[in-house]
Amino acid sequence: MKFLALPLLAATFASADDSCVAPGTCTPPDLKYVAGRDIIPRKQWGNSGGFCGAMSVQSIALSYGLYVSQDLIRKATDKGAGHGNRIEGYEVLHSNIDSTLSNLLLEGESWDYANEQHPQGERYLSWLKGQLANDNGVVQFVLCQGDAHNSYGPIDDPIPYDHIEPFFKLYSDSPLNDTTVYPTDVVSHGSGYAPDGDANLGYFRPFSSLLDDTDMKGNCKDAGSVYMENEMYPCINSGLTYGTAITGIKPNSDRTAEKLALYVDTVTEPDVRNGEAPVAFNGTAVVSSLVPNTDYIIYRYNSPVAYQMDQPDGKMTFSTGENERAKTVALATGLGTFSSDAMAYFLCFKGGDNDDDE
Repeated sequence: MKFLALPLLAATFASADDSCVAPGTCTPPDLKYVAGRDIIPRKQWGNSGGFCGAMSVQSIALSYGLYVSQDLIRKATDKGAGHGNRIEGYEVLHSNIDSTLSNLLLEGESWDYANEQHPQGERYLSWLKGQLANDNGVVQFVLCQGDAHNSYGPIDDPIPYDHIEPFFKLYSDSPLNDTTVYPTDVVSHGSGYAPDGDANLGYFRPFSSLLDDTDMKGNCKDAGSVYMENEMYPCINSGLTYGTAITGIKPNSDRTAEKLALYVDTVTEPDVRNGEAPVAFNGTAVVSSLVPNTDYIIYRYNSPVAYQMDQPDGKMTFSTGENERAKTVALATGLGTFSSDAMAYFLCFKGGDNDDDE
C-alpha cells in the first residue's frame, strides 16, 4: 500500500460536540465521496468479558436487514479462548467470528492475518478502505490506551487487541476505487458505548491516525486510558492486525433482494443475562434503489432455519409513488414487533402478493 505522508488539514473537522470524549470527534468531515453502511452506534453489554464483538456484529447486521440479540450472537459462536460455554455460547473473537457469521447466515471476509507479512498495518488500512468503499461494514479489533493489549493469548505471545468495534463509513476526496490511503481519508466507528456524540453519528478518525504499536506512544499517546474513554479513541495494531468485513446476508433463493436497512427503537438492548426483561422492538426499514410506481413485498423470518427454507413468518406490501426511489416502512404495521432477545430477518423484493410464488 502506498501511504502518502501529507499533513492533515485542521479544517477537515468541525469542533467536537459536548458529549464527545477527547481527543475524538463526532462531527463528520466534508469530503467529496462517502461509502459504507448507514449504522447507528449501539451499546454493548458489559458482563462476561464484554459483548463488544456481539454488539459489532449486531450493529452491522442491522444495516443488512437482520436484528439478532447479543445473547443469540454468542449462542451462534463456536468455542473460542474467551468467556462462554456450550449452553450460553462464546465470546466473539478474531479466532471464531467466521463461525458467528456462518451460523447467522451472514457473508463476510476476514483479513488474512496469519499469512500476511509483518508489519501488516499499512496494507491492512488499504484493505479496510477497500471494504468500506464497497459498502461493507468491518468488525474491527482495536488497541485501547491503558489496557493489557492481549486478548486471551499467552503472556509470551500476546494477541494484540483489547476491544472490538464496528467501523462503518468511509469519507474521502479520492475516487472510491482508489485504495491508496490518503491522510485526509476518514473512517467512522462506534465505541460500543453509545451515544457516540450528541447526534450519535459515531467517532470520526483520519486513517493517518489509526496505527500504533502496543507501546501506544504514537497516534494514541493522547487517548484516554480508562474505561469509557479509551474505547472512543482506539488504534489498530501496526504489526499484527485483525478485522472481518460483513458483506451481506446469504441469499435464500435465486431472487434479487432490494437494499434494506433495519432500525430499532433504541441503541440499548435489555441485558437478559443480567436479569433485565426483554422488550418489544418496533422495526423501521429503509429500502433504497427502488423503482417508482412499483409494488414491493417485505418478508419476515424469525430464525435461520425459516430463512434458509424460505418459509416466512410474515409479509407486508408497499408501493412507491411517482419519482419515489426510497421508502421508509414502519414494519410493525404489517409484520408486528419483535422481542429484543430474539432475531428477525427482513427481505424486500419487487412484486406484490400475487407474485409470491414466482
